[in-house]
Amino acid sequence: MENESLFEGFYLAYTTGLQGNGVIMLMVMGGKIIGSDVMGVLFDGNYTPTQDGRGFDATIKITAPAGQTLIQGVPTGPSGLSYEVKAFFPPDLARLIHRGPDFGLASVV
Repeated sequence: MENESLFEGFYLAYTTGLQGNGVIMLMVMGGKIIGSDVMGVLFDGNYTPTQDGRGFDATIKITAPAGQTLIQGVPTGPSGLSYEVKAFFPPDLARLIHRGPDFGLASVV
């Protein structure tokens, strides 16, 4: 994508799910996505421009600490929980389109 550097920066993502709300702080730079939320959930991933140049495809590993409940209502258990999601980011980042795994409804703005 021609103006990939316009996509780079620091972001706050407001999340909503069946068990409540949250805020995620993310740094998006140089093909990497890293961040965390107030519960200590860690986000570590990569992004690449789509072939059609209309946004970015991302793969993000999410690691949640033990003894918590995710906003989707899923308990993390005594060992914590780690999973991977695929997502599409439009260039204006007005919304995030999430693709799996399906732990339940969660919205990100």
